[in-house]
Amino acid sequence: MQQIIHIHGGNLFPDGETFLTYLQQREYNPLEEKKKRRDRIKAQLPPTYQMFIPQMPNSLNASYRARKIWFEKLFPYLNEGGGLY
Repeated sequence: MQQIIHIHGGNLFPDGETFLTYLQQREYNPLEEKKKRRDRIKAQLPPTYQMFIPQMPNSLNASYRARKIWFEKLFPYLNEGGGLY
């Protein structure tokens, strides 16, 4: 079985103040239904594919170290001998 890992990117900010400014200026509508590309991709995959969509920690203020720890938790679920491409 082929495996796909879809990792959505987060936003990086140089410091906490820049992050807070971003949040203040960002538009937000809780009533808006957001279409997600990952869901469309998953629906189109043949049944011979398995897609992992890990929810990465702190998506609005991503850090390499936190994501590395979280991503490594996915390794045991990958096919033996499967690599990352």
